[in-house]
Amino acid sequence: MNKARKQHELVLKIISDEQDYRTVKRHLEEIVSEMIVIPNSWLPERFHDNKRGGRTVARLNAMCDKRDGLTEHRKIKAIKARNIKRLARQVQDRNISCPLDYSHNESDDIALHRNEMALVAGMISGGLIDAEDILES
Repeated sequence: MNKARKQHELVLKIISDEQDYRTVKRHLEEIVSEMIVIPNSWLPERFHDNKRGGRTVARLNAMCDKRDGLTEHRKIKAIKARNIKRLARQVQDRNISCPLDYSHNESDDIALHRNEMALVAGMISGGLIDAEDILES
């Protein structure tokens, strides 16, 4: 079995996880937003793209974020603030010696998935684990 096939099977196994399902769903939403083009006739004048005759949904979202002053840095800070607020509520509700539940925290699932896949691929290529061992379990 070649290396690409092993990694493909490994990816399929990992996708079966619920957390990774959300990652794939979010990635699919990003891909679809790049595919859908809204024609200029449906858009206000300030959003027109005269070169292409329309704009993708992803580009429109980016333009609206820029207009609203919502940078990537601010988005990440807002996510962190919501996560901290959620964890603070747990501390108030429980004894601090109990472990915190991070399962409802927001995260960049796509980046997390890429990092996990890179880690596993590195462990396989470095000889720390065998791809067959992962596929068997």
